[in-house]
Amino acid sequence: SWTAPIDLAAPDESKDGYGPSIAMDFDGNAMVVWRQLNSFSAESQTLIASREFNAASGAWGPLEFVTRVPGSIDPHLAISIRDVALVTWQSREVDGTPSIWVSRKITGQSNEHWTRSMRMDAGLRNSGTLDGLALAAMPGVSVDSPPDFMAVWTEFKDSGEAVIWGRRGTLGSLGVIQLDTAAQI
Repeated sequence: SWTAPIDLAAPDESKDGYGPSIAMDFDGNAMVVWRQLNSFSAESQTLIASREFNAASGAWGPLEFVTRVPGSIDPHLAISIRDVALVTWQSREVDGTPSIWVSRKITGQSNEHWTRSMRMDAGLRNSGTLDGLALAAMPGVSVDSPPDFMAVWTEFKDSGEAVIWGRRGTLGSLGVIQLDTAAQI
């Protein structure tokens, strides 16, 4: 049977939530992330928010922001069998350039928070690897047990052609995200 629906996005009526992504760990804990609009104005006011469901207590935890960078959209979430949650999303740099980001959190631990975000396409534009590419969008993420993870995203060229890029990463001993070289798929 279904429980009664609850407002996960915001108890404050002036905020809207869009585009949720949900994943569960093997203990039954769930995580949901979404694009949070903090006003009824421009898209530049969007952030990435999250809430976690604790299977043992049967309750949703408090609202937590993955990032407070304005203009963050399109979050995608994955959880490993070792309870590592990863989220990717699209954001915009100060100059307006779209970029892809990733952050991680251990599920089921009340003292655990989202890590500092890491840019997935960092260094690629200045290296010439992404010459002629104008827009990074539509990220996705998957994670396995070690945990290794893979992220993918679309880069749209100035010509309008779309190119899929992928990047593999691992979590170091302190949970630091380490990225391999990006490759066109």
